[in-house]
Amino acid sequence: MDKRRNILLVWRDYIKKEKNAVNVIGAIARKTLRMEVFQRIRLVARENYLDKDALRKMNTYFRLVKNSQLRKAMVTWRKNSYAKCVESMEDMERTYRETLEENDQRMSNIIRAKHTRAERIIKTKQMRRANVHFIEMTKVLKALRVKQQVLKQNTEFLKERQALRKWFKRTQVTSYMRRRSAKLSREWQLKVMRTCFEAIQESIANDRKFARKMVQVGQRILNLDMAKAF
Repeated sequence: MDKRRNILLVWRDYIKKEKNAVNVIGAIARKTLRMEVFQRIRLVARENYLDKDALRKMNTYFRLVKNSQLRKAMVTWRKNSYAKCVESMEDMERTYRETLEENDQRMSNIIRAKHTRAERIIKTKQMRRANVHFIEMTKVLKALRVKQQVLKQNTEFLKERQALRKWFKRTQVTSYMRRRSAKLSREWQLKVMRTCFEAIQESIANDRKFARKMVQVGQRILNLDMAKAF
């Protein structure tokens, strides 16, 4: 065999072995890289799954805590509102009773003063009327010297007139007292209604303020929970 050909054949075999070695090394490297890429993909997918699962668990825990806080706040608000309503009702009932007692006492004093004044006026008028009648009777007796029958008739007439005047005065006093009593009753009813309306308005305003405070507290708790979650 020719020496040059032999060299070329040996060189060709050497080159083939080198190529095979390079191909084997490349295949091993590609397989290694592929396995490493797949392993990294699995690790990334596992991390994403763990992150999503942790986020889902944190959201669930946050909702549970938020619902628990809101439920406790609602129960507390209901208890406080009930206590406030009961206290307001008791205050209104106590005020109503005190106002009734004051009004009864005032009405009693007014009626007593009116009766005393009416009796004093009636007595004064009766005395004045009696004096006037006595003067008139004296003048009539001195001027006319009428008979006993005429005197008796005149006396009966004066008595009847006095009785009619007395009845008329009593009727006027009774009418005046009725009008005064009706007026005081209307004023008292208006005062009671005004007091009840003002108490209701104050209770509604307090409930609104309390509701706003609870909303603010709930918002602060929510913000704190969100800040803690992040």
